[in-house]
Amino acid sequence: MLTLLLALALESPQPFADGKVETVNGITFTPDGNTIFNAFMRRDPKSPDSFGNIRMEICTQDLKDGRWSRPRIAEFSGKHNDYEPFLSADGKRLFFMSSRPRPNTTQDWIPQDIWVVEREAAAAPQQGEGWGKWGTPRFIPEASSDGYDGYPCETADRTLFFASDRAGGHGATDLWCITKTGDTYSAPINLSDINTPEIETDPVLPPDGSFIIFQSVPKDAPFSACELAVSFRITENNTTRWTKPALLTRINTNDGEISPALTPDGKSLLYLSGPKLMQADLAWVLEGLRPQH
Repeated sequence: MLTLLLALALESPQPFADGKVETVNGITFTPDGNTIFNAFMRRDPKSPDSFGNIRMEICTQDLKDGRWSRPRIAEFSGKHNDYEPFLSADGKRLFFMSSRPRPNTTQDWIPQDIWVVEREAAAAPQQGEGWGKWGTPRFIPEASSDGYDGYPCETADRTLFFASDRAGGHGATDLWCITKTGDTYSAPINLSDINTPEIETDPVLPPDGSFIIFQSVPKDAPFSACELAVSFRITENNTTRWTKPALLTRINTNDGEISPALTPDGKSLLYLSGPKLMQADLAWVLEGLRPQH
């Protein structure tokens, strides 16, 4: 069904699902494209003051008979500020940002951390059933610091990319990654080819990790200054590097662009332009920006 909806190449950005699907921060798809996870916010006087008494919740919607269902709060969300969800390519793990208390603590962690929730082994969808039955969210200490850590994205080799303002970076917020061997993550690696003294955040990569699209914004600049950029991974002589970032000029506007996401078929880029969830043909967006060999 998703393939049918995205069949036409979009030579200019269009509202996703005719504007009937929204998010305030992040959207991600199950592998079959028939379920999404997104983020919504509501007034809640019990939410920490630093969130302005706003509760951020991860919600889910299903596509049936060509229409998306109404948002419903995901079974693992609703009690803390959760947002910016990202589903692994196999649909088994959902990473997200959260202010929920770290293990063995009781207070919300306001700078926010990265958490993951895994789908139970027996919860593979049957005919007519959605993706559900998630386990208990788990804190990822290797991706966490004393500062701000968020915007997770996992590639097929289980490398976890994210943004952080931790010590040892190049600027206000940098892009980092941790690689996984067995059940163990590496120490955080700074993407020094990409990072600058300004802000680099909100990364998204395809499963093969061949490029990274992210949000680029000058430090202390207004929301309207947010732009999306891309860098490509190149491996030469057993050495991997990232190309100099290039702005996505075909979609950047004065409204500010954030929250990039890719559809499961890899053909479309979704993103927020101001409050609107937009969709554009990825090949068209990246045309002329790939490095020439």
